Amino acid sequence: MSQLPAPNIARVLDRTAFLRPDAPSLTYHKKTWTALDAALESRRLAQLLLRAGVSAGDRVMIISRNSPYHLFTLVACARIGAIVVPISPSLTRYEIANLVNFCAPRLIICSPEVAAFGTFDSQGTIFHYVIDDDPVAGPLGPALKQGYIGLSATLAVLDGDFISDSARAPGLGTREYPQGNVLMHIISGEASRPRAVCLSEKQLFWAARNMRDEFFYGPGDVTLVLSPMSSAAGLGGGVINIFAAGGHLILMHAFEPLETLRIIEEYSVTLMFGVPSVYRAILDTLATHGGDISSVRVPMIGGTLVPDNLLEDMQNLGLSPINVWGTAHMGGPGIYLPSAFIKDHPSAIGHPFPYMQARVVDPVTGEDVPDGEVGELIVRGPSVSTHMWHDNELTQDTFSDGWLKTGDYVSSDGSFLSLAGHSLKRIVTSGRCVCAGEVEDVLSGYDGLKDVVVCGIPDELWGETVVATIVLDEGAPVPTLGEVQEFCAQRLAAYKLPRLLLVLPEIPRTDGGEVDRSQVRDLAISPAVPEPVPAPITNTVSLSPVSAPSPGSARSASSSSRARSASSASSAN
Repeated sequence: MSQLPAPNIARVLDRTAFLRPDAPSLTYHKKTWTALDAALESRRLAQLLLRAGVSAGDRVMIISRNSPYHLFTLVACARIGAIVVPISPSLTRYEIANLVNFCAPRLIICSPEVAAFGTFDSQGTIFHYVIDDDPVAGPLGPALKQGYIGLSATLAVLDGDFISDSARAPGLGTREYPQGNVLMHIISGEASRPRAVCLSEKQLFWAARNMRDEFFYGPGDVTLVLSPMSSAAGLGGGVINIFAAGGHLILMHAFEPLETLRIIEEYSVTLMFGVPSVYRAILDTLATHGGDISSVRVPMIGGTLVPDNLLEDMQNLGLSPINVWGTAHMGGPGIYLPSAFIKDHPSAIGHPFPYMQARVVDPVTGEDVPDGEVGELIVRGPSVSTHMWHDNELTQDTFSDGWLKTGDYVSSDGSFLSLAGHSLKRIVTSGRCVCAGEVEDVLSGYDGLKDVVVCGIPDELWGETVVATIVLDEGAPVPTLGEVQEFCAQRLAAYKLPRLLLVLPEIPRTDGGEVDRSQVRDLAISPAVPEPVPAPITNTVSLSPVSAPSPGSARSASSSSRARSASSASSAN
């Protein structure tokens, strides 16, 4: 019996380009690529990669805000068996350099803003290209002076006469496309130990199939991408498949609520995903400026715990919100709650997608817990990765007998899962993961600190707020939040910076001497000095957790907010 053609995203796009060459495939800043345009662009990129010596298994890194080149590069990699690694430009150069060393890419594509700060060094030769045709990006001059090569200028001289490196005849579906890993997502972890998960063509196929069979999207749908394409929410199986299989993808460089409303109306957007803070901004802007969002058929929301009042507000506007949960390990969402069940199941994240299995287990024994009891959520399915990239120890910690240990704690009523919390070493803020250990590593270098523990506390808008709890050396001055943020900002992206600072006489510990992170978190939620030792508490909150403190301004902003009492700061969160 003959085998079915193996899944490959380049195959899907080439088939769409053959059957519906004029179908709109991608729109970015008022420019639209048809399916044929997109296929040709990816073929030119594949030619460029081959000329740079990129081969099967090599990494191609792209560091940029959302760009059409995220999609074109991924398809180009699919043609030759290479792996695309999307990196957030909001990371500091120190963080990016660590990831370059970790991934050892053969070729790097940067936005002008990132390229302006210079090239990157790693093992082997790296070719550096700058995105030179983005109308909303920064000036090219500094990047070109740093030695970057213009990407579109290079692609313009290539003919696109390349499909794949198949040895078979090209006709009647017999051409073979490469298989294996094609996409690598970086997982939040300590700076000294980056983490990454690779997704194969097959896993992305099943991630897309999960969504297609539940949401019934097709060529007639228009999907708006708001999430960063450095994340699985922005560059996952569903988005990739919609782009390649004939749907129309609208890509935003970065989220802006008023522009989002304009795009929804102009293009009659039918599918979109956003974290709670994004939907809240959209709803607030809609109330102020008006607009029509009735075309949105599948408004997915998730990335963190979704406030019930936000879901209610969306329903009152005629939307049918779908609460989704997922991780980068599975190429997209794995659990979802249809709108019809939201009212009767508050705080639930839902039921597994059709090709996904879920269990709630004791994190120590691995045995299933009874319905109603809290345990760790573990999942498996054909879309779920089964190992961490180049890290056997971490693979053993993350996977067990084919099941992914998510680190999220849930309870089940037999039909639906409800989120109770997650590992206290992981903080989820506005849909982005922060590893407590990474922030602790950086803060440990701050002068005058004897001990430090970082945790997250609930925040209605952002999901969680990053909190730094510190113990000072005897006689050391009490730092302000602004001073701590300035120090951390040298090595950490803005979203990882502490937004609240607690100074305690000592860090709570268990009888075994381990840090009691649960008690630290409770103190951060309701600050109190452990009796009988009195000590000052600095409880300072910055209200803009997505923007980095600018040098000089952070201290003054911190000083003004520092006068807040512990109770008022806690209630604000």
